[in-house]
Amino acid sequence: DADMYSQIIVQMISGGEFSIVNKSNSGEFIKFSGLGDNETLTINTENESIQSDLPFMYRFDNMDQFSKFITFKRGVSRLQVYGNIKLQFRYEYRFLI
Repeated sequence: DADMYSQIIVQMISGGEFSIVNKSNSGEFIKFSGLGDNETLTINTENESIQSDLPFMYRFDNMDQFSKFITFKRGVSRLQVYGNIKLQFRYEYRFLI
């Protein structure tokens, strides 16, 4: 089985900062700061793209310099989420034949 990539949709409720730590994959994390309240980010971990619902916002500069576009291994993924956010994951399994 291959690593699983996802689309992560994050709605910032308040506070301007969030992070997601994958405890099942060596503590790999993605972290952002300086975001607007009610802003929604769509993060594609396979294409390594970030889109904001705010016009003309380039959010790569708001991503922590040590962040990674997190991936998931087969099985259970234990995530630790920090920040006042709403979070949604979209993904599909891939199998090597």
